[in-house]
Amino acid sequence: FVLEVGPELSFQFIDHEPSNWRAFLNLPLRAAISWPGFDPRWQGVVFAPEIRIRKRLREDRKDELSYLVSASFASSDYMNYFYGVQPEFAVPGRAAFDAKGGYIGTELGMTYRRQLASRYEVVTGMRIGFHQGAKNRNSPLFQDDISGSIFVAVLWKFWESKRRVPVVDD
Repeated sequence: FVLEVGPELSFQFIDHEPSNWRAFLNLPLRAAISWPGFDPRWQGVVFAPEIRIRKRLREDRKDELSYLVSASFASSDYMNYFYGVQPEFAVPGRAAFDAKGGYIGTELGMTYRRQLASRYEVVTGMRIGFHQGAKNRNSPLFQDDISGSIFVAVLWKFWESKRRVPVVDD
């Protein structure tokens, strides 16, 4: 189990109200922590800038479709957690490998989000990762140049600020 937490700076650079299209540049920086048993361990940091385009599908703003492109970079600690092979674990066909920090890969994704109630949402989507040119392609643990995933999540907002930024109509 690896938990990644951290801040994200988000810039909205397109807000096309008649068609409900919005575009964002998101700059997340996350710290990674693993739990081998009950002892948490630092695993490094991940930086994954992305461009996300969102479209509200209905006027009530309950349905949203989004598309993204993201590139991921990580510290050597993080890369060693996934791609490093310590000398004591080297065997024929799996040589020792010291992973370096750098580029992980690029992802393309699509997500559908539906608000169920004021504090609950369901999110589903898919992502395709392209890892050609990844810093640790030579690791014996590196498997594929292309990866894919699908997901479903239920989100619960356990806290929300009562103070809001005022909306200004032009």
